[in-house]
Amino acid sequence: MERVPTGINGLDGLIEGGFVKGSSVLITGIPGTGKSIFALQYIVNGARLYNEKGLFISFEENEEKLKNSVSRFNWDIDKLVEDGKILILYPEIKPETGEDPIDWINKPEIKDLISKFKPNRVAVDSLSVITHYSREHGGYRRGVQLLIKNFQLNATTLFVHERETDGIGGTRYTQEEFIVDAIIHIHYALIADTFKRFLSISKMRSTNHAKGMYPFK
Repeated sequence: MERVPTGINGLDGLIEGGFVKGSSVLITGIPGTGKSIFALQYIVNGARLYNEKGLFISFEENEEKLKNSVSRFNWDIDKLVEDGKILILYPEIKPETGEDPIDWINKPEIKDLISKFKPNRVAVDSLSVITHYSREHGGYRRGVQLLIKNFQLNATTLFVHERETDGIGGTRYTQEEFIVDAIIHIHYALIADTFKRFLSISKMRSTNHAKGMYPFK
C-alpha cells in the first residue's frame, strides 16, 4: 500500500511510514495545540523533502497572519509559492449572501486553478469553519460527507478540526471523526506543574498504527 510520508519528526514511524495515499486525515485538538502549523508543515515538507505539490486552503487566517505565525521556522513560504511547489488560497465565504464553502470550491475559476496546479497534498484550515458556514445538504452528516468529498480533491488531504474539550477519556466524538479515514489528536497533559503537548493516533484505516501517547514538540 502506497504511503505519503509527513516528514514531521517522529510521526511517520508511528503510522507505518505515512498516511495512506488518497486518504482523509483529521488533525484535532483544542485551541493552541499547533494544529494549523502541523497542517502547513505537512504541505511544506511535501514540497521540500518529497517533491510533491501542496495546496493549503486557509479559512482561518489571512496571508499576513499566516506568514507571521510561521516566520520563525524559516520555511521561505514565498519562495515555495514562487517556484510553483505550493499554492495557498485564502477564501472569503459570504454566508449572508447564501454562499457556502461547497459553492466556493466549485466556482469555475477555483476548480480551474486547482486542476491546473494538480496538488498531491491538500490541507484545509479548518473543517470546523467550513461546516459552520455550510448549508445542510440532506442533514448534518451528509453535509460533512459532501464537504470532505469536495475538498479532498483526489489528494491525500489533512483537515484541521477544532474541539472544545481536551484529553482522551470522556471525549465526545463528532460526525467528522466517524467519516474521515484517520484521526491525529494533539493534546496537553500536566506534567510536574507544566503543560506539555502529546500526540496520539486514535484512528487510521489500513494502518497498524501506534496506540500510545507521544511527546510532540
